[in-house]
Amino acid sequence: MTQTPEIIIEAVKRISIEAVAGGRFSGSAVRVGPCPLCMKGATKGSCFKIRDAVRWHCHRCDKGGDVVALEAALAGVGQVEAARRLLGGLWQERLDAPVEDATPRARADSAAEAAARKARYAAEIWRGGVAFAGSVAEAYLAGRGIESAVLAAMGSNLRFNPRARWFWDPVAKRWETAPAMVALVVV
Repeated sequence: MTQTPEIIIEAVKRISIEAVAGGRFSGSAVRVGPCPLCMKGATKGSCFKIRDAVRWHCHRCDKGGDVVALEAALAGVGQVEAARRLLGGLWQERLDAPVEDATPRARADSAAEAAARKARYAAEIWRGGVAFAGSVAEAYLAGRGIESAVLAAMGSNLRFNPRARWFWDPVAKRWETAPAMVALVVV
């Protein structure tokens, strides 16, 4: 018998099926609504049922499971990757959480270490970035209606990092990366 990876268990605990499914649901013990798999874009429907907030089943396409199975089906990825997508930074936050039974001194040391680690991480993301001017990040903000004069003024404090560390994958034992717009903030 195989053991369910901890990341999947965590995703099922933290993420609601309704949040992933979208649509409008009615009912209390059994929530009913449109299936996000076979009725994409529909706002009404009753073939998709959520029971006890943790299991779903569609009577139209005959699929079902938990929130991770739904994300996996929607994104066309495996279970672990679906859980990673659902949790994103929440999984990393959990890994960075201090150990609760540590002594007050150890907690203070680990808090200082965590702050130093976060500062190194932020510097690494900044250094890994490229100039903001002409980047995808600039095009994104321009597409959101921000005027070119404002973008030019902000340019020295913004960068684009195409492969910023996003979260630690404990299964693959490596950092997952994602593109990021990075702002320099000095306090």
